[in-house]
Amino acid sequence: MLRRILFRLPTRASLSTISHRILASPSPSSSHLSKSFPLSSPFKSFSSSSRTSPILYPDDNDDCIHHDDDFPEAAEPPEKLDDELLRDVDSIVSSLHDFAADSAAAKLRLEQCDASASPELVSAVLSRLRNDWAAAFTFFLWAGTQPGYSHSIRQYHAMISILGKMRRFETAWSLVHEMRSSARGPSLLTPQTILILIRRYCAVHDVGRAINAFYVLKRFGFTPGIEDFHGLLSALCRYKNVEDAEHLLLCNEKTFPFETKSFNIVLNGWCNVLVRVGEAKRFWRDM
Repeated sequence: MLRRILFRLPTRASLSTISHRILASPSPSSSHLSKSFPLSSPFKSFSSSSRTSPILYPDDNDDCIHHDDDFPEAAEPPEKLDDELLRDVDSIVSSLHDFAADSAAAKLRLEQCDASASPELVSAVLSRLRNDWAAAFTFFLWAGTQPGYSHSIRQYHAMISILGKMRRFETAWSLVHEMRSSARGPSLLTPQTILILIRRYCAVHDVGRAINAFYVLKRFGFTPGIEDFHGLLSALCRYKNVEDAEHLLLCNEKTFPFETKSFNIVLNGWCNVLVRVGEAKRFWRDM
């Protein structure tokens, strides 16, 4: 019966120079964010706050590009690329082969590659390299230096998602800051950018940093609304942090008034994610 009532949740620089600049950029630590945006006292009682390291589950390593909704603009499948573009994609991926074994040689091969950067090429290569964050990031930096090309929101989101999946959060935050202060035009930062990182934190069960990331929206000039709050609740529940999601929902009634969808998200987490019918019935009675 419970399952029936649920709503489905729905100037050219060298690579080494650029890499050093990006990796050296400050990223918001948990303590810094808490100081900038104090969390209300109920947040301190989250069950995950006392963990010294994230607890990983077998399904944490889901494919962040093709089977995740971190960014809906997934790269076009290789079979739909034209022959010339597909050859360029293959050439770049081949040049970065065995990147971990000899990164210097791989970077040199990439620098000598005669492929022209384009949104389609970058999206396709990032899709192919999604499980090798270092090679993907090296290519991303290289593409950003190519004449006539600049990364769009889609390419930034793809790279941030890959970095988050591989737990490279500091580097991901560096790209967030780069999007915000883009020298080539207006800010590319959107609430969806932060939601990608929220989901990645939830995937490693770092609830504290997921909530801090939510409050970073204010720092970047966005006003978190009910849809953003639903995104946070959905991310928590999706990765089995249902108890924390319920606590967050109940503690924020004044800021985010209760809605049917809010309760359905948590109810879905108890029923379909954790499959704990007893907790679902308790939550249903409390509703």
